Amino acid sequence: MPAATANVSPAFRVLAIKAVFTIVLFIVTYLVLFAASLGLTFLCGVLALRIVSAGVSGLTIALGLGIVLMGLMITYFLLKFIFARHKVDRTGLTEITREQHPELLPWCGKSWMKCRRTFRRRFTCRQM
Repeated sequence: MPAATANVSPAFRVLAIKAVFTIVLFIVTYLVLFAASLGLTFLCGVLALRIVSAGVSGLTIALGLGIVLMGLMITYFLLKFIFARHKVDRTGLTEITREQHPELLPWCGKSWMKCRRTFRRRFTCRQM
């Protein structure tokens, strides 16, 4: 065995394989959903054309436009989901420093050590 290769336990290897399999399954499922949404959008367009070609009136044009927009919205929201970003809103929070509250931060550190958590470098609180 080369020196650069790390020794991993069989349990870790199984969990790593499961994680990779889950990611690949998500990607495949999402691609199938996206292909289905494109097919549904195409079918909605065909249906809208058939409805409008059956008899041109304000009602059929509105119905056809609604059907086309429904198909486009499904595809749009699938794309929007995959590129969505989650931002944490910290506008109402105020940072607490050691200079402001010298007794509070050591107490928090002791409490976190009891809970076996890592000590955070920044503390924030909400305005009351």
